Amino acid sequence: MRLETRADARLEQQARQALERLPLTNPARVRVTVVAGVCRVEGAVTSYEEKLTISRGLARLPGVRALVNQARIAPEELMPFAAFQAGPEVPASGRAATAS
Repeated sequence: MRLETRADARLEQQARQALERLPLTNPARVRVTVVAGVCRVEGAVTSYEEKLTISRGLARLPGVRALVNQARIAPEELMPFAAFQAGPEVPASGRAATAS
């Protein structure tokens, strides 16, 4: 059960706004929740540098008592919509075609 206070709701909004301003993040893939001043980050990022940037950016916000960054690091290929990017075609056999 989540007990949210006005201060938590305000801090959560500030955290979302901070994510928008961070240089490496794609905020659409990251979720932030705040309970009792503890800021929890979930979702997916493409590098450790991006995860660290999020941690540093959110930890600086006034009112954040603790930060739990549970964002997963996944290569860009594994992110949603990656299937729509151009790449080598793989035949039905499951093996990539090789040049002879």
